[in-house]
Amino acid sequence: MVNRLGILALLFASVVSLSIRAETIEHKDAGLQFDIPEGWKTEQAEDLLIANNEAGDLVVVIFVAKADNAKEFIDGMGAELGKLISDAEVTSGPKEETINELTQEYVEGTGKYADTDKFIPKGEAKDTEIDWHMTVVVGGKKILVAIAFGKLADDGEKVAALYNSIKKAK
Repeated sequence: MVNRLGILALLFASVVSLSIRAETIEHKDAGLQFDIPEGWKTEQAEDLLIANNEAGDLVVVIFVAKADNAKEFIDGMGAELGKLISDAEVTSGPKEETINELTQEYVEGTGKYADTDKFIPKGEAKDTEIDWHMTVVVGGKKILVAIAFGKLADDGEKVAALYNSIKKAK
């Protein structure tokens, strides 16, 4: 009886761990990989990787920066943010930390959705006030940028897990 219970517990643990696994994506240009939370949808649009949460009310846009260093990108980030967010203002940062032997610079702010239906999360409209945050990752082949916006309060932990999973590709 004990062996059967042990085997059942092991099988249950295996099924549970399989059901919460994230999808690992490699960004070849950046030489980095990261985990997209389970159930999130991804699509490629030109040079952007777009990830939406299950509810469709949070978007993370991931791309390679057209800058030589993080400071240069952050100093000129208004142009990139303007494609997604109008009236963008920085409320915190940049803050720098080392994660998985890579330097991440983190900035957060407020703004409004720009007139770009492709990136507006479900249920939201142009000019809706939002919070956003952006991470700039240095240490791969090229600088990787991830910008998250939408209902961050609901899935902020999953976005943080995505950022914390970024590491050099195998």
